[in-house]
Amino acid sequence: MTPVAWLLAVLVVAALAAVTASGPSWRRVVALVLVAPTAAFAYFMPAGALFERALAALYSILMFMRVLDLATERGPMPWWQRALHCFSLADTRRFERGPRQLHVSALGWLAFYAALGTGAVALLHLVDGNAAPWAWGLRWLAGCALIYAVMDATAAAARLIHHALGLRTRLHLQNAPILSRSLGEFWGRRWNGPVSRWLSAHCFWPLARRGHARWGLLAAFAWSALVHFLPVLASLGWRPAFGMAGFFLLQAVLVAAERPLRLVRWPRWAQHIWTIAGVLGPCPLFLEPVLTAIGLPAPGPLLWMG
Repeated sequence: MTPVAWLLAVLVVAALAAVTASGPSWRRVVALVLVAPTAAFAYFMPAGALFERALAALYSILMFMRVLDLATERGPMPWWQRALHCFSLADTRRFERGPRQLHVSALGWLAFYAALGTGAVALLHLVDGNAAPWAWGLRWLAGCALIYAVMDATAAAARLIHHALGLRTRLHLQNAPILSRSLGEFWGRRWNGPVSRWLSAHCFWPLARRGHARWGLLAAFAWSALVHFLPVLASLGWRPAFGMAGFFLLQAVLVAAERPLRLVRWPRWAQHIWTIAGVLGPCPLFLEPVLTAIGLPAPGPLLWMG
């Protein structure tokens, strides 16, 4: 299946699922059943199209999450708004109307993060093929800078588009993650807001309300691990996929450890160091599959990459 054929198939299935995700409970079940198999479409794409296969699988999973939103939505929504919700990075249910205007600040941040991402890519190409220990460190730092730049550039672009269309939302994609003073704050309130809020609503709080907050935390990170595991599995295979999932499961352990460690009583500088170390320390588990999928494979052998 070519990328264009996959996209067309997903569009049709998502439209059907969105229309079905309302009314009686049986129609909501049908919506989820319709959209769930789209994750398998990636396996029908060319084997060498690593990035396209990963992107197809990831998008299919995110679309399933959006349809689950709609299946649990009790308020009335027109069919076109439900269909739009499936393909939006932001939660369309939280949009408000406002004046159309140019968001100058968002445009400036978009330019800044575009420059940062370009510099990170240049550095990645500079150390590509160099297996020296210092080159590995630069590779991972540049990879982290690239991921951060892409996420914040996407957030800035979304604000720019929303303001141009006269739309407003208080729930943004990113909320200055670099200011986080704990891993719980980083993952729960500052990084990738739409996914964080979805995990909170569908994984954490259903268990936390019953007195099982730790199981809710584990469920949220387990789902996040699955969301990243399947795209890597579709593009690179089992071992890199397990490495990717391991990154998120390790984050669950570190977040759970913050309360016993009484992180809130630490000096602010120590909290920042803990947070940065918690994200950057195991980051190769996350970065190497991503860098390989975009055409920058590891210059030397890595255990989890096979």
